[in-house]
Amino acid sequence: MERFLSLLIFKIILVLYIIFIAIRLVGTILVENISGVSENRRANLEKLKQSPIGNAIMDLAQNSKRM
Repeated sequence: MERFLSLLIFKIILVLYIIFIAIRLVGTILVENISGVSENRRANLEKLKQSPIGNAIMDLAQNSKRM
């Protein structure tokens, strides 16, 4: 009986944890879709601008948008 209860408690905690992770994931996806560019994308863009090759690519991309 004790083993059954411990397994039941473990399964309940596991299910609640999976639901929690799923809700966080859905929330993150919705916030990114609503707000547009996420912080992660902004950080990646900033890293790209700082690298020499990325800077050259970004300059070309920005110049092509102006035309």
